[in-house]
Amino acid sequence: MDVDALKARACAAIDEQAGALVELSQRIHAHPELAFHETQAAAWLAEYLRGRRFDVTVGIAGLPTAFRAVAGTGSPAVAILAEYDALPVAVAPVPVVAGGRLTSLAERGLL
Repeated sequence: MDVDALKARACAAIDEQAGALVELSQRIHAHPELAFHETQAAAWLAEYLRGRRFDVTVGIAGLPTAFRAVAGTGSPAVAILAEYDALPVAVAPVPVVAGGRLTSLAERGLL
């Protein structure tokens, strides 16, 4: 197994999907959901992966927002754990005024 060749293949595949991945990340960021309620984000991610021939199983580990996506067989195997839930925070700087909204943990971050 030529590790450098595998890395180059992986990087090329990611670069090929860069536009779609950034759009997906920005869509999730624009529609924040609290922990264990990320139903729309999970659906968008599953849809993206199914569209790229992944076999997606939703609702694993007893969590409706958790899923497993599998493509191919053999080695190497790659696993990704993503946290994309929002946190409830106040909008205004100190002093905090009544009201608030949801925002992602990293205002400018990408998944």
